[in-house]
Amino acid sequence: MTSKEIIANLKLPDKIPSLCGPEKLFICVDLSLFRNSVFKKVLRNFIELKTLVNRHDIALGVFTSTEFHATEFLTEFRPHVLNNLIDRIRYQDFKPKLDLDRVFSKVYQQVYPYKFDDFTLRVIILYSRLDAEPCVETSGALETLRSEFPYFTLDILYMPQFSSTPSGKRKAFEQKRAQEIFESLVKIGDEKSYIFAVENSEDLASRVLKFLGHPAFREEQKKEWFG
Repeated sequence: MTSKEIIANLKLPDKIPSLCGPEKLFICVDLSLFRNSVFKKVLRNFIELKTLVNRHDIALGVFTSTEFHATEFLTEFRPHVLNNLIDRIRYQDFKPKLDLDRVFSKVYQQVYPYKFDDFTLRVIILYSRLDAEPCVETSGALETLRSEFPYFTLDILYMPQFSSTPSGKRKAFEQKRAQEIFESLVKIGDEKSYIFAVENSEDLASRVLKFLGHPAFREEQKKEWFG
């Protein structure tokens, strides 16, 4: 197949903003993920690769069950900025549910001034909890992003923090709980989302790298199961 035929067969929207230009990318990280020594390196490598060709506008956020702190949009990875975000978390308040609405509300506040600019907006949620089911059930900020920003995409990666040496019953319980949480995350996404589950650090980098591509050019994700 020639390059012209490949381009002709691409399923693209009627109007696409600046396909070769930068994205506004909001990366929202569950504080629990920073217990994993590999994660911060993977996150840094992703941002450096993402900004290698284009100077994408990237904002970083860190959330818990009760708090969410985020940077303004940056064009490069600055480790001290991320460390400052983590230091601002006062305490961990464990609840059976984690409402991600505060995350999407903050994203909306930061992108609203650019509403009429020509750009692609993407949010990546990096989640790791076993003790709190993710949900979106308050102000409707996610639906507002979807309706007011036609080039909005939500991607999600789930890497559960399992017990280090669980017993047989505990391991079965954690696997079942992880499956339930992953299914909740799938419900938050939509047909444009990439949603991945990772069970170990070895697979983390390869999954995160799948987020490098521009949403307008990538293929629809095949169904992914946890476990």
